[in-house]
Amino acid sequence: LELSGAATGLGGTATNALGYDLTAKLTKPDFLMRNQSLQTGVEALKQDLDAYNQRAFTAGASIRRPLSDIWSASLGLSGTQERIRQESVTRDYRFAGLPATFDLDSTGAAPLADPTHGWRAQFGVTPTMPFGVQSSLFGLLRASGSTYVDVGRLWSAAPGRSVVALRALIGSIVGASQLDVPPDQRFYGGGSATVRGY
Repeated sequence: LELSGAATGLGGTATNALGYDLTAKLTKPDFLMRNQSLQTGVEALKQDLDAYNQRAFTAGASIRRPLSDIWSASLGLSGTQERIRQESVTRDYRFAGLPATFDLDSTGAAPLADPTHGWRAQFGVTPTMPFGVQSSLFGLLRASGSTYVDVGRLWSAAPGRSVVALRALIGSIVGASQLDVPPDQRFYGGGSATVRGY
């Protein structure tokens, strides 16, 4: 069981007010069969950003299992209800998603250790069904990858002391116009998950 809470908007230039991010996750290992895990979770979120203001509640569950020594897959179901104000327009969104991912990890690193060699990649697709004014199905497609090179080996330094990490991400949203996709589901440039990864 993992419980976490965070206060947001305490500083920085992209936030306008205080907010919160409260999450609860429960992971059940060996669910129905060995090496298969079930993860359930709920999240309550409030954030006031320059791009938009958001109040959201999300709940979901997913099953993850290894397919081989380096491949794993997960399939889940999630539901979200949120209110977003953007450019003086307030919209309510309700949608359900069916996220499916395939993960590659050839680094051999422990879950909390920094990798020193190998590849990591994730391929994901999330068919999403909105409920309300916009009711057409749309899909979120995303692929990301990173590689790690132990450059210390070039001059016989201690293994893992100097590692170069390269990362790339590509994604697309199909089946919906920009305004039909909730702002928090769109792709943005900036922050630790995008620009700093190039």
